[in-house]
Amino acid sequence: MNYDGAVKLFSDAIKGNSKNASYYSHLGYSYYMKEQYDSSLTAYYNAAAIDNLNPAAFENLGLVYEKTDSLESAKACYERALQLHPYGKIKTDMEKLIGIGYKLKNYEQVQSLCEQILTLSPNSAQALYYQACTLDVLGKRNDALKAYKQAALELSKEDRFKTQLKFVNEQIARMTIKAKGKTNER
Repeated sequence: MNYDGAVKLFSDAIKGNSKNASYYSHLGYSYYMKEQYDSSLTAYYNAAAIDNLNPAAFENLGLVYEKTDSLESAKACYERALQLHPYGKIKTDMEKLIGIGYKLKNYEQVQSLCEQILTLSPNSAQALYYQACTLDVLGKRNDALKAYKQAALELSKEDRFKTQLKFVNEQIARMTIKAKGKTNER
């Protein structure tokens, strides 16, 4: 790739419009690829100054700081990027994907997405619900029962989950009766 040409191109673009964060970001990347980290840092810093609500601007700064072993600065940049990510939107989208994945019977994807959400939000009612349902469908009854119980706690906190809570409570009752029946057979 011709990073020298890219540096010239984006430098010229900045001369024409010095308020475009994207130009600075591309310039920073070009310098980064040329291993000119001071210049990359300056360009990325300018991008972040112009578009200070863009998490990618701070991620890019973090990459350069990390590359130059300025780990405290890298840490601060990554933390700022995390603050700027629209977590609520990400979580909502992932929960939507879980529901769709479950309907499509893509249980492996559902489990993976549930684990991701539950890592960040251990009390996600929807993730707990679909995790329990998926474990149940996969025949992992003991794990499903535990997950249903966790889901019931979280689902009961919001009225919008009445239908799911009813289903979960029915599953818990059914599984508990079934487990007692097996114990009595012995």
